[in-house]
Amino acid sequence: MKRSNLSLLVKAIGICSVVIFIILSSTLFNSSDLLLSIKKLINTPLLLAVMFVVYGLSFILRSLAWKWYVNGKVTLITCMQGIFLSLFVNHVVPFKVGDVVRVGVMAKKEKLIRLDEVLHSVVVLRIIDMAILMSISGFGFIIILKSFPLQQSIFFYGAVFFMVTIMAIFFIRKFANLVRRHFALLKNALKGWKGFLIISTVLLSWICEGIVVYGVALLYQGNLAFLHSVWVNSLTVGGQVFQVTPGGLATYETVMTFAITSIKNITMKEAYEIAIISHGFKFIFSFIVGIITIIFTPVSVSSIITWIKRKGGYSS
Repeated sequence: MKRSNLSLLVKAIGICSVVIFIILSSTLFNSSDLLLSIKKLINTPLLLAVMFVVYGLSFILRSLAWKWYVNGKVTLITCMQGIFLSLFVNHVVPFKVGDVVRVGVMAKKEKLIRLDEVLHSVVVLRIIDMAILMSISGFGFIIILKSFPLQQSIFFYGAVFFMVTIMAIFFIRKFANLVRRHFALLKNALKGWKGFLIISTVLLSWICEGIVVYGVALLYQGNLAFLHSVWVNSLTVGGQVFQVTPGGLATYETVMTFAITSIKNITMKEAYEIAIISHGFKFIFSFIVGIITIIFTPVSVSSIITWIKRKGGYSS
């Protein structure tokens, strides 16, 4: 499949997910029920605090993995600033350019690491992210497939298989040449205990991120187990390769609604509301940490806008 055709297919899937979300909203959206659940969450400050801390920890763990990958040539604070700004930007613009900002922050702040090393590290860690997300999604898919009659969820299983296949093709095509060029660096960075530590830390970060879905699901009699929440979150985040709106609005909710619905004892209406509230929580989190990072990071907003426009311009 040609790169241009693949990009068109990815965009088409993203647009279809938006259409599906609109259809779901027309039948499932109920402002009173949604506000009631949001009030329940706000009135449970301990749960809200745990969600915020553990979700935040997931990004700190990824920052640690990034620092270790570049052999400690940079500070943990710089890694955190890059990742938090990346998260913020991905929730503001309708296409994924957060990694460009991530590279720009490190290239601007850290002088002991070359630009090509920064680029390499960001791409490789993104590949590790996607490999872990697809592994969790695939493993969970097999488990759920065994516990459900196939005919009850044929649409969901077919959609998941198709989505994971497109995700795999997209990232293989996108990063294959770069991985080949930097294979020696990749092999050296991930061998032995260091590689095990980096991959384990990234895996733990994605497990931590499942707390958001799990916490929101507790508002609905807790019918979603934590491991189910990790699977749902991983599948949903992986599906953001089809993002066509800021923060993956609609794509996120569509994928998560069908993912949760495939699990027993959860209605589509509950799944839809869990998806909306959990995504809303992530939006609020991204804006809080993004604004704080902009305030305390010696990187101007104009520089961030320049990186987004150039998709690769990292000049001071």
